[in-house]
Amino acid sequence: MPGGPKGEDFGKSTLVKAKKRELYHDKQVQGTNDYSIVSKRSVEKFYTSKLNPECHEWFKHVVAEDRRRSPSINRGYWIRMESIRRFVDNIIESRDFSDQKISIINLGCGYDTLPFQLLGFYKKQGNGINLEFIDIDYPDLLKKKLQLVKSSEEMMSLIGDDNMVLNQDNNFDIYLFSSNNYKLVACDLKNEKLYEQMLNNLGAATIKIFISEVSLAYMKPEHADSIISCSSKIPNSHFLILEQILPCGRFHFFAQKMLYHFAHLGSPLNCVETYPSKEHQIDRFKQFYSNAEVRDLFEIWNELVDLQTKKKVKEVEDFDEWEEFIVFCQHYTLLHANNRGKSFYNINTPEMPEIESIDRAIKIKTIASNDNHLKKKFSSACFVDNELLLFGGAFQTRVNDLVSISVNEQRNTRLIHVEGSIPRARMAHTLTEIDDKSCILIGGRSSPSVYLKDSYIFRNNEWLRLPDMKEGRRRHSCVKVNSSQFLIFGGLKDDHGAGASAFIMYDSFKNDFIDMDIQGSIPNLSSCGMYYDGISNIGYICGGMSNDIDPQVSDALYTFEVLDGNVIKIEITYKHAQFRRIGPNISLLSDGRLLIVGGVSPLKLLNQFNTVVTYNIKSKVFEEVEVTSEVWKDSPPLFIGFSMAKTPHSVICVGGGAVCYSFGSAYSSTYEISYTDKQHWQKSMYFK
Repeated sequence: MPGGPKGEDFGKSTLVKAKKRELYHDKQVQGTNDYSIVSKRSVEKFYTSKLNPECHEWFKHVVAEDRRRSPSINRGYWIRMESIRRFVDNIIESRDFSDQKISIINLGCGYDTLPFQLLGFYKKQGNGINLEFIDIDYPDLLKKKLQLVKSSEEMMSLIGDDNMVLNQDNNFDIYLFSSNNYKLVACDLKNEKLYEQMLNNLGAATIKIFISEVSLAYMKPEHADSIISCSSKIPNSHFLILEQILPCGRFHFFAQKMLYHFAHLGSPLNCVETYPSKEHQIDRFKQFYSNAEVRDLFEIWNELVDLQTKKKVKEVEDFDEWEEFIVFCQHYTLLHANNRGKSFYNINTPEMPEIESIDRAIKIKTIASNDNHLKKKFSSACFVDNELLLFGGAFQTRVNDLVSISVNEQRNTRLIHVEGSIPRARMAHTLTEIDDKSCILIGGRSSPSVYLKDSYIFRNNEWLRLPDMKEGRRRHSCVKVNSSQFLIFGGLKDDHGAGASAFIMYDSFKNDFIDMDIQGSIPNLSSCGMYYDGISNIGYICGGMSNDIDPQVSDALYTFEVLDGNVIKIEITYKHAQFRRIGPNISLLSDGRLLIVGGVSPLKLLNQFNTVVTYNIKSKVFEEVEVTSEVWKDSPPLFIGFSMAKTPHSVICVGGGAVCYSFGSAYSSTYEISYTDKQHWQKSMYFK
């Protein structure tokens, strides 16, 4: 019977299992601290030491291993840490009077050393700012942190001796350490009553800054919101929460990697699907605070990080992962809430206008996936002899192999055995069809700072070396103008020589590269979309970026003509936020519309409906091309560092990939984009 011994045993067993699951989850959440602090130590050693030496190095006291992370991870953690630090500084600067006490409460602090950075910094400033830090986390984790802190004379000299007095009535038993400016509070944040009791010990006159850096994210929403609610009741309080969002849902390639990563670790993100967007986060906090403002981390990069700091960041290490950095930043937000109407973000931010109609005549389907030969980013492809050739790119390292993809139903892939002057491994180059039997390879890069100037022809399974360009180029574009001429644009270094032309022409008759004179104006763009229509003698350029320090992404559609005498005539025909993409590929339909595929927008994460769009050149109207739910869920397009080439009635998108922050790499499937009316494909189509 339910009330008998067996029922009681079953109930006890269920409770025991639930308790074990909870303990396991708590342990896994604590484990996320281990990876995070190694990454933060990497940032501290290579970034903070150069950008903010006055903040000193503190993670070295609490991190056992000293490991340099990749540039993508370093810059991602740097913007996380910098965003929080700048906001805390802004709140401190906005205090009501100079000696007003400020309590900074770090919820789920882990081994973070923000208290020591700020205490050390403001002590050196000598301006008498009255700071108190309260680090809160699981008891077991904080006991280990306390041991590490006590073993460092440098840390102890900053926070002073423990002056804690045990007092059960005042609940001081949860304080593992208490000095005048630093306290360690052992509190499981799911214990709302204990948390409230701790808050009651805070002085009423102080400014309180609550910080949650990806800590409440692991809690169930109702528990996390209880913490926010309790904190909001404290007078003169600010809440800073850095948390993941899902701006394009759980099936976006980055979101899939992120969610799997945390779930696989046994510490799933429990709040992100309840509050998946900036708007949801605002609504969440306005339940408790009268004022809330939020930005994603790339908006913070643009708004709060000044140009001088960006220049210093650029000098720390070679970096050519802007697309990966932007997509990561668009999945993380920093929200600031308070009850006093204080705001620190700019009121107006650039927006991407919504597109009102869908082009239902264009279809996108997956034609190949999970082929290791095609798992490459920033390779380049073109058709030769009815085979799609894919050269170079990067998987775990840069490669120089040549892969053939058949155009039959099977889409078989094979490595081609090649001879001759085989090009070195590279990425961000161009491969362009010459004729049915040959293609031309131009430029690219090895490491981010090494731009290649060499070029080759591939014919009959043999590579032949061509003359070098005057300047190396990477992330450039190349289109076929006619059977003997190939136009190359952009991809020069920012500090390229004064004599270097943004446009050059390779002439196979002269076997040389020729500088082009430019009528009009266009910046030296990298990773733009470029197309040339040999029938009308009109070319198109859209998107792309200039300035490696602080990318300026073009929102212009340029048209150009190739004139006699090595002259390019170019002009802007339209500006729109939809053109503002890094790394799109473009094509022209015979009805005068541009097909714009992929890339990364600095304004907004591209989604299931606007990753691919069409643009009517005459009416200046955009239409979305929907990626079906089946494709979006099973193999979401990853149109970063990909190539596009044509069949008679469609285009093939091949290659592409990205490092998804610390969650691992993702690679794109191969897709076919086709039009229901086959006549709409322009007969003269050439792709970079």
